[in-house]
Order: sequence, then structure tokens, then C-alpha cells
Amino acid sequence: MQAGRAERITRSPAGGSHGSPSPGLGRVAANGILRVMTRALDAAIAKLATLPADEQDRIAQWLLDELRDDEHWARQFATSQDALSKLATEARAERSAGRATELDPGRL
Repeated sequence: MQAGRAERITRSPAGGSHGSPSPGLGRVAANGILRVMTRALDAAIAKLATLPADEQDRIAQWLLDELRDDEHWARQFATSQDALSKLATEARAERSAGRATELDPGRL
């Protein structure tokens, strides 16, 4: 961690499993709110903290961009469920009526 940051890592001796959050594993911000993370994420952040500042910033920006992109697609799919359901219903009706052609991946 860089000097001057108002965060600290807290760890529980009996933490959770590798892929799941542990109640004692996370970052405590200056406002006292605990943000829980998995052991894997904690290890990755610890490793990133050893990199030069410009590398930390580059990787942080990449990760933030990826998370922003994931949020964008989640919103897109959440708001398009009605349209997707309608298209699926139409496709099933076309297939039932014999107006659909089976897809042959070998002929694409």
C-alpha cells in the first residue's frame, strides 16, 4: 500500500475458503465501512501493491474499464428481457410452423 492511504487490510486467522468472502478479510476505509473481498482478490491486490505506481494505475484503469463494461452489458440485458422473450416466442412459433431452417455449422 502506498503511504498516505486511509485504508488498511484486516485478516481473520480463520478466513473463508479461496473463492468466497471471509468476514474478517477485506479493506476498512477511512469511514469505517468494511468492504469484503475473497482471498484471491486480496492476494492479487497485495501483489499489485508491489508494482511501480504507473503499472498499478494502468492495471487499475484496465480493471475499472472491464467492470464498467460488465455493468453496461448487465444493464443492457436486464432492460431487454421483454424484447428477447418476444423474439424467442416468435422464433419458436416459426420453427413450429415449419418456417425455420436448421442451422448447419459446417455450411457457415
